[in-house]
Amino acid sequence: MLAMGTKLFRSLSCMRVGSLKRGLSSCKGLYEQKVGEEALVHDARQMRILKTLSVVEANIEAYAKDKKVYEVESRIYEALMRRASEEEARAEALSSETDTEQQEGNGSTGETKVTEMTPRVHVSMPEPIAPNVPRGMYIWGEVGTGKTMIMDLLYESVSDAVPKRRVHFHKFCLDVHLRIHQFKKNLLEKYGRDVNINLAPERDAISMVAQQIADESWLLCFDEFQVTDVADALIMTRLFKEIWKHGTVLVATSNRPPE
Repeated sequence: MLAMGTKLFRSLSCMRVGSLKRGLSSCKGLYEQKVGEEALVHDARQMRILKTLSVVEANIEAYAKDKKVYEVESRIYEALMRRASEEEARAEALSSETDTEQQEGNGSTGETKVTEMTPRVHVSMPEPIAPNVPRGMYIWGEVGTGKTMIMDLLYESVSDAVPKRRVHFHKFCLDVHLRIHQFKKNLLEKYGRDVNINLAPERDAISMVAQQIADESWLLCFDEFQVTDVADALIMTRLFKEIWKHGTVLVATSNRPPE
């Protein structure tokens, strides 16, 4: 479990309530508003965390814009590539028909006809480059220090246009197990039992479930993050690697330091 934790939090900024960083954004503004309304009591440790979390929030908002542009450009690029591939296939088919006709026409004389290779069709648009995924945040500390409240302020302040999900980590694990079970069940109904192990990516349950989760919400906020089961640790190690490949940002709270 420790090895899993080390790998998992490599892409997160880890902070304990009480450490000092600087930054400004609307989750901090929400906190100050609630303090002004006397819904919360000002806490210097919480404010320090919120300053750092505000930077994470600003990076998420900027990433959302870059990600949207990238997705549009990717769809255009893929459409151009498909069109170029179709045009090249038609050109090669036409060239093959021409060669056959020439060979049939020259068969009686014994002449050999040399035909140049069909030129490739090039796409003028460069392949889009995916934006850098911003680092998430792991907030840890003792019970009652306001970790969940701080994360909820971030979740509330991030635009609703951002696909986001806030969930207790234990519930998330149950959902992952259910998705994997359902995916394997669907494979069995579609293909039956394989005699040999099939390593095709589209049959990798964890990889495909990770893609589903990332497609639904690329901002995941986990409350009370902890892994105590070895089987869960093995699954989550692979799952989070795949989730990060799809550009997902994680924010988590926990009572335990990231050791």
